[in-house]
Amino acid sequence: MNERTALVTGANKGIGKHIARLLAAEGLTVYVGSRDPGRGQRAVEEIGAGARPLVLDVSDPDGIAQAAAQVGRLDVLVNNAGVSVSLALPAGTGVEEFRRTYETNVFGVVAVTNAFLPALRRSPRPRVVNISSGTASLTWSTHPNPQFTPGSGGAAAYRSSKAALNALTVLYAQTLADDGFKVNALAPGLRATDLTPGAAAAGGDPAEAAQGALRLALLPDDGPTGGFFSWDGPPCPGDEPPGPGGGEGASRNCHRGAFLALPSVVCGRRGAHRGRSRAAGHLVSQAPKRRCSRGLICQTIAAAAAGTSTASRTGRYRSPRTGSVARPSRTMVG
Repeated sequence: MNERTALVTGANKGIGKHIARLLAAEGLTVYVGSRDPGRGQRAVEEIGAGARPLVLDVSDPDGIAQAAAQVGRLDVLVNNAGVSVSLALPAGTGVEEFRRTYETNVFGVVAVTNAFLPALRRSPRPRVVNISSGTASLTWSTHPNPQFTPGSGGAAAYRSSKAALNALTVLYAQTLADDGFKVNALAPGLRATDLTPGAAAAGGDPAEAAQGALRLALLPDDGPTGGFFSWDGPPCPGDEPPGPGGGEGASRNCHRGAFLALPSVVCGRRGAHRGRSRAAGHLVSQAPKRRCSRGLICQTIAAAAAGTSTASRTGRYRSPRTGSVARPSRTMVG
């Protein structure tokens, strides 16, 4: 057992429970966040050594404050709790369904993260992992991708809430970088959970997705921040120290200068960007390629200034500086 601590929200079942189990296996003391005390205690007993129950309803401000008061120092926060109350198209989704979804998936993440920031700041290496969804990717929603068939427009409340979560991931990463935080989002893929009807039968093993969260939770100091990763995408640690505060200076050995519509850090296989910089959104500048470790090309992405690129009718984006056209790449999430 080491002295590191972690909190996983919604950890009494599904992906969250597997994440808690993996973190405990790494020797961390893991607070198993659960709305229901009984279910949380059962999960703790099943996880075993290192697990601790923590009653936590991410939609209850008073409950969040009470939970935060019980944690002195926190090294890892995994915002896993999420809901999907409707699979309807946007025009068929009521405003109240949007509100209920955002209450947990967006406002709950903000409330929990802000409440536990004092505890996270006491850690020498604070890490925050937001469990998002590949269906929140604007690029994957409009182009072929490894996780789902694009173009349906369904589950509008859930998907848009996770897109908002991706944006928050970037904003937290930017504002907390100077304090040593690494804040990233994970697209876990469809998993056999009770999140949506049919997922339990059609989805893959939740434990598989949890491995991706574990990698982001245990990132080294030179790991990425502000990124959105597929569950099977490895992190992009650099061979050189990162620049101050992350951002464009981080992971200097990586290919830099591409900006996404949803700013993030993304990885693609070597050769995926050969000859030109390909991005899933706004391409505003080019930089010489440098090899990442593990044979990957890593793009360190920062916030794109509004109006810096022009979208064509084909869905591609032209850089006003270089004239280059950015085409979507299947290896990217953004």
